[in-house]
Amino acid sequence: MMYTINGIELSTYGIIPTQAVGSNLALEGFLSMPDRINKTEHSWGDSNGVEPYVSADELFWGGRNLTFYGIVKAASRDAANDALLEFYAMLDGLTDLTTLACDWGSWEVFVSGQIDVTYQGSGVCQLRIPFRQPMVDLTGGVIPSSPDFSSVEGIDGVNFQALGFTLARFQDMGIGASRIIGDLNRPAPKSQVSIGYHTEAFQVTKVDARELQLKGVIEAITYAALLATVKNLYALFAQPGTRILYVPEDRIRIVFMKSGFSISQIMGGSRWVAVLDISLTESGEYAGNETYLLLGDTVGNYVTTTVGQKILIKI
Repeated sequence: MMYTINGIELSTYGIIPTQAVGSNLALEGFLSMPDRINKTEHSWGDSNGVEPYVSADELFWGGRNLTFYGIVKAASRDAANDALLEFYAMLDGLTDLTTLACDWGSWEVFVSGQIDVTYQGSGVCQLRIPFRQPMVDLTGGVIPSSPDFSSVEGIDGVNFQALGFTLARFQDMGIGASRIIGDLNRPAPKSQVSIGYHTEAFQVTKVDARELQLKGVIEAITYAALLATVKNLYALFAQPGTRILYVPEDRIRIVFMKSGFSISQIMGGSRWVAVLDISLTESGEYAGNETYLLLGDTVGNYVTTTVGQKILIKI
């Protein structure tokens, strides 16, 4: 596959794409959803948890990291060094964002860190180039919805398969398994404000919000189908309001996203597979042994609050 920077093929500098860890593509991070920027929550000292900032005018998203993996193949170490210096000179001439492109898309980026090069012998160098994409387009997706109000399993009442991924189980040393990491934790205490002179100062505080992790696997027939699933997940998590998360055998949890999600270990070919890691912050929970339904009609239209939060009713 051909990769270009600033319209120039990397092969011009003897650079050959290899594979990111767990992937058969040379580029990683290009589908991940970025973190939110600016204030995402407020922590009140007299109560547990946080107040999420999830109104439309409070939602801003940062950039994401992309990493390219390759080798430089030359006749000798000196020739490899010359090729690298020529490549570096091209990068040194850039004064703004430049286009990184391949068959899977194009991204406006800059080199964000040290380019790591390890000489392997026989004129071959291993190469790792870190990029930063400061502006990420999260549009083009459709917020998944479901007319089935008989269950709240999944996110916002849409089951995980309909969202395009299979929820995986975390397993520790082959003993036990959970589909959410952090659901049983007690969050850390909030910051102390205390002064001590002759003894150590301390303050017993309320606890912060619980942080949760989900892991899933996306499977698609084509790259276009994989991209469509990812864009739909962008739309789901970028919309105003908190989300309703329910995994069987767990409680119904009210969550919001501030750390984005990662798409890694992409395997392309006759079918496409990728690993999805989602980080969520909890802002509330409902009892696990009650029955709740989402308030809406039979064709997938929901009643929401003014900030887009779907409404649960107890039956």
